[in-house]
Amino acid sequence: VVAATLPVWMTLRSIIRFVGWVVPPLGRILAWTMPVAVPGLTPGAEPLTIGEDKYGNRKEYSVAVIGGGIAGCGAAWNLAQDGFKVTLYEARKQISGNARTFEWDFSPYRPKPEVDGDPVVKSCVSVTAWPPLFYKNYTCLLETLGIE
Repeated sequence: VVAATLPVWMTLRSIIRFVGWVVPPLGRILAWTMPVAVPGLTPGAEPLTIGEDKYGNRKEYSVAVIGGGIAGCGAAWNLAQDGFKVTLYEARKQISGNARTFEWDFSPYRPKPEVDGDPVVKSCVSVTAWPPLFYKNYTCLLETLGIE
């Protein structure tokens, strides 16, 4: 259901951004009613800038990214590229989220490896397709990193 309604939310967000550009107070009110953030209008979605304060001291922001999946790693990399000090937190021993390779143990069904084959089968858990229309940032990250 969420994936099917994503184009609707993206369109509504674009309309609200336009309204906010024309009439900022109305744009902020409309953004407040949305279940998704509208950049520049939703509180907390304002861009942070790296630069100097009024005394000439360099401002440095520390950002914590929770989750080492595709989104977390992409966000951490992008923030680091923009000059933020990033700490990535992941609950598991390794990063990759649901896109990791999973080892399925079939040893009860393959008692003779020399005949039945390897009792451990490696496969991807859930990531099978990334439609570029809905995952533009992820696709751009892969292109920037040179990953096919």
